[in-house]
Amino acid sequence: MPVAVGLLTGFREAHILSRLSRAEEILASGFQPKSPGAFLVDVIKDTAGKYDPAAIIELRHRGTGHAQRARR
Repeated sequence: MPVAVGLLTGFREAHILSRLSRAEEILASGFQPKSPGAFLVDVIKDTAGKYDPAAIIELRHRGTGHAQRARR
């Protein structure tokens, strides 16, 4: 089964739309995931708070670190 179909059958529309908004906020904060598709799936599947607003700060720092290492 394709990943998108699995997400749509496993989660309610409201959850998916909420998580899409959260992903947009995280990306707007400057976080650059190595794999955008995997990041989006992870955000949608997260129910433990890994991507709550307080976690955005940590993600931004990790994203910055990856960018700095890539420039070296």
